[in-house]
Amino acid sequence: QEFAILHTLMSSDEYLATYTDLLGENPSKDAKRKLGFIIRNIKEILGILPKGQAKNRDCIENIKQHGYKLIV
Repeated sequence: QEFAILHTLMSSDEYLATYTDLLGENPSKDAKRKLGFIIRNIKEILGILPKGQAKNRDCIENIKQHGYKLIV
């Protein structure tokens, strides 16, 4: 799942993916919550979390009520 999310972000215009791009049409609140856990897993793998011990800067931004943006 993590690879699929990163792939979608990297292949989207301006590295911005909406919830629909990431989860399909009419994503539920539960699906968005699960996506948040997947994003957190990605950030942990990349050394962005936990914040107090971060080795790298945050490169995935949450765009409130829209989706996520990969910052390059």
